[in-house]
Amino acid sequence: MILWGQPLWLIALAVPALLALAELLLGRRGDSERRRFAAEPLWERLAPGRSAGLRRTRRWLFIAALVFLSVGLANPRIGTRYEEVTRQGIDIVLAVDVSKSMDSQDIRPSRLGKTRYELAKFLEGMKGDRVGIVPFAGEAYPLLPMTLDYAAARMFLDILATDLIPVPGTNISAAIQTAMKLFPEDKSGSRSRAIVIVSDGEDHEGNAVNAAKDAAKHGVQIWTIGMARAKGDPIPVYNDKGERTGWMTDENGQVVTSRLNEELLRDIADAGNGSYHRAGEGDDAFRQVYRELFKLDRSELESRRITGYEDRFQPLLITALLLLALQFALPEGRNGKRRVTHAVESALTILLVAGGLTLLPLPATAQTAHTLVKEGNKKVLSRDYDAALSKYLEAKASRDSLRPELTYDLAGVYARRGQVPIADSLYRNLPEETRKELLARADYNRGTAQAQAKNYGEAIESLIDALKRDPHDMDAKRNLEIVRRLQQEQKQQQQQKKNQKQQKDKNQQQQQQQQNQQQQNQQNSKQKQDEQQKQQEQQQQQKLPEQMDKEVAKRLLDQLQQDEKDLLKDVVRKQIPQSQAKPKKPW
Repeated sequence: MILWGQPLWLIALAVPALLALAELLLGRRGDSERRRFAAEPLWERLAPGRSAGLRRTRRWLFIAALVFLSVGLANPRIGTRYEEVTRQGIDIVLAVDVSKSMDSQDIRPSRLGKTRYELAKFLEGMKGDRVGIVPFAGEAYPLLPMTLDYAAARMFLDILATDLIPVPGTNISAAIQTAMKLFPEDKSGSRSRAIVIVSDGEDHEGNAVNAAKDAAKHGVQIWTIGMARAKGDPIPVYNDKGERTGWMTDENGQVVTSRLNEELLRDIADAGNGSYHRAGEGDDAFRQVYRELFKLDRSELESRRITGYEDRFQPLLITALLLLALQFALPEGRNGKRRVTHAVESALTILLVAGGLTLLPLPATAQTAHTLVKEGNKKVLSRDYDAALSKYLEAKASRDSLRPELTYDLAGVYARRGQVPIADSLYRNLPEETRKELLARADYNRGTAQAQAKNYGEAIESLIDALKRDPHDMDAKRNLEIVRRLQQEQKQQQQQKKNQKQQKDKNQQQQQQQQNQQQQNQQNSKQKQDEQQKQQEQQQQQKLPEQMDKEVAKRLLDQLQQDEKDLLKDVVRKQIPQSQAKPKKPW
């Protein structure tokens, strides 16, 4: 596909076309008239040194130069330019123990609650590092593949719970093996890769140390954090409403006490060429692990992306100048003489080329725009979205405001900044001649942004558009299913909220009627006392609905947030394969 930067210059092709037509028609006519006037030997005597062939060659060179000049000034854009965006960072997998023993409360609010909080703080400090999440109990599951999307990582951290993995128990070796599968292949061995295991260390399946040694052989280091206390704590049992109903017991009916297995966690870290740290009420252990991780060598990881069409006017204009130079160098006849009119003609043509060049994008400007886009890409990788937006807008103003790739990048930055309406408008306004794969990604990103803004109807529409352009996009299919469930849940919550409001209004109306009747009866007996009592009751009635409204609103909001987490957990649970193996211990 060819795009034209200055398409109006193509109209100038009419000039060489008319000159070529005139040369074909008038040239033949002139040759015929010359032969009728005198024979060729006589012309040699009448005009010695004259060469009709050289004159014809000069004219055709001039016509060809005009063709190349017109096409070059129209600035054809052919092919695409690939830009290498360099990112420095490491790959980290967070392996989190979600077995029943992580509900113990020897570390407040619970072992798993503390883990979620500290890992969320860890994500806030990451820049340019990829992260994956592997929850494990009796089995391990790759919940989040390697990604730079820290917002998605925090969302998946929020759903970590002890009922997420259907297989009970604790299998640290399975967690290490699953984490290893998340790392991309590194044939050079230069990339720093790490696994951070957060657990109480009660491994019931064994073989964890051997798995750590195998990981170390493949260049993966392992850090372990002991999330428990040595004295241990009973494991609480909760019902469906989240209320504690008792304590977990073993097969003999004895209450199970979960303790920190510090020796195993230290052996795993030693075998994985990392280090072990014990967690407490503070965050010293996590901070120490973060400091050690950030000391690892950060390799340069490159991701290729298409940035737009390349300007190809330079070779065309160079060819036009060479043809003009050759036309000027050729004499009119064999005596080597040139006429002054031909010199003036060539000079004027060269001036036209120079004037046309001023209308084309200068190489310095093109390089500036290219550099700005590259700097903007780096800012996006470092999550500095304000700076990235500034770079993209500057590039858009300095070169070509219609490039679809730059518009796509701008929309992505606006979406990350939470400005979903602006991002949606930019994604929708991409021209239809844009590459199909870029339009498909734009529809996918638009759907994801709308889903994060809880505009589920528009998100579904966008994801369907993405699947129409690319029916094999598994990410779009999976997100479409999740968004549809979230939309259904949203409708149910809205209907439930509406019913609750109607019931509340009805109760308030009945209560008001009863109070009015009571006040009327009291007025009939004791008017003065009833008036005083009426004022007190009215004051109490004004405070009571306000308190009830605040409490009901808070409960509704908490319930909505919990319902969203439960829905996402249900989706994840359905994707985790069920195991028939019976665990040695269910905690």
